[in-house]
Amino acid sequence: MTPKEPASSTAPSDGALPDGVPSDGTAALLRAATDERHRAVEARLDLGELLRSRAGYAALLGYFAASLAPVEAWIDAHPHAAALPDGRRRGLPLLREDLRALGVAAEPAGPVAAFNLAGPSEAHLLGVLYVVEGSALGGLTIAKQARRALGVTAETGASFFLRNAGDPLGPWTRFKQRLDARVRSSEQRAAAVDAARAAFDQFLRQPAPAAGPPVTTSPPPHASRP
Repeated sequence: MTPKEPASSTAPSDGALPDGVPSDGTAALLRAATDERHRAVEARLDLGELLRSRAGYAALLGYFAASLAPVEAWIDAHPHAAALPDGRRRGLPLLREDLRALGVAAEPAGPVAAFNLAGPSEAHLLGVLYVVEGSALGGLTIAKQARRALGVTAETGASFFLRNAGDPLGPWTRFKQRLDARVRSSEQRAAAVDAARAAFDQFLRQPAPAAGPPVTTSPPPHASRP
């Protein structure tokens, strides 16, 4: 599967609400505004093929790691990052742990596309986080498929996809409440839309994962004692 850019979205870029979206639902606005990009990302992930082997699953993890690394670095460096909840679980460290659990190099083997969003406002930050935090919900579905196909668990390579498994809806509900409270004006909504689209575009810039053999490192040490 070759990478491709999404077609221009028909969703509004000025923060106006499309028909049918509740005026108090900022997450609903972002979902409508990024729907085409979201579908484009999903279309690039051939889970049926990738989950046929541990090599394919490792390629999937590597794709998420390469896509998220510059995004999470941008989040951590953002002027409003200090106001984020302390309990927010960053995905990149978990992805690296998962790759090591599979005996695969934790750092990307190829180039990683830079994330150069010029968005200093809190609305920009929350727009990017909409994509990052929302991915945890879809990750639960991937984890279920990976366990059924490959026997992968949180301890053996699925901690990223299962990062909110203990409370699947709680973090997302709290994030949506913050989004509604902090992104209210048309200017703020426009900034959040632009940022969320940029975050999805980051996943579209990264080469799609292929089910070929990954570059391996030494197998992880066993837990048995001498």
